[in-house]
Amino acid sequence: MHPSDERKVLEQLLKEIDSPGKASSGWSDLPAWISIAVITASCFHFFGRPSLPHALLMAGFFLAGLVYAQVRLRRKSARNWPTLRPFLDRARVEARLREILLTGH
Repeated sequence: MHPSDERKVLEQLLKEIDSPGKASSGWSDLPAWISIAVITASCFHFFGRPSLPHALLMAGFFLAGLVYAQVRLRRKSARNWPTLRPFLDRARVEARLREILLTGH
């Protein structure tokens, strides 16, 4: 793993240790959602545009799927966090983060 990526992961982990369930954000998935939108737009371009009711129905299902996935992911993470938390050593995480920052990555 590149040191800058490792730094981001460790910083996120420290935030999660300090306040479980509050540190994560759906914005990290933004490139994936943009890709899905581009693919959908490409399908409309190549296969024709659907009627307004069909487009609204597709958008509704897309948003419902997005909400469902986020809720499910957060519930699973919250349920698993108490099991994982005792195995994390905050001092070692902070030491590794300092090491990465001192090397300039």
